[in-house]
Amino acid sequence: MSSPRKVTLQTRLIVVVLWLLTLILGAACVVFGQGRLVLVLTRLIGAITEMDTVRARATVGLVYNCTFALGWIIWLGLFIGGAEYHLSHSGQRRSNRILFTTLAIEITLIGLILLSDIL
Repeated sequence: MSSPRKVTLQTRLIVVVLWLLTLILGAACVVFGQGRLVLVLTRLIGAITEMDTVRARATVGLVYNCTFALGWIIWLGLFIGGAEYHLSHSGQRRSNRILFTTLAIEITLIGLILLSDIL
């Protein structure tokens, strides 16, 4: 049986900084994604039901509130679960892969949201 690796303070600080970055990017995804989601749903409901935009936007209100709550619940899970996992497994290869994968997904989502604003 191998002995556990000693984790340096520098490694723990890097993990904490990367974890905080995932939290900030996750919050940005929730906030910026909500506006985009409402716009898409408003146009979709308006096109399908042939409602005017004002009535379609009112219909989307409930969906907006539900998805907003769901987005923040997922973010909270990232907050608590990420802290538990990464602080107890800091310096391990799998922990680093999970952190970088999470960052890549969040940066991609924000990029898609910003790209949809341009188009």
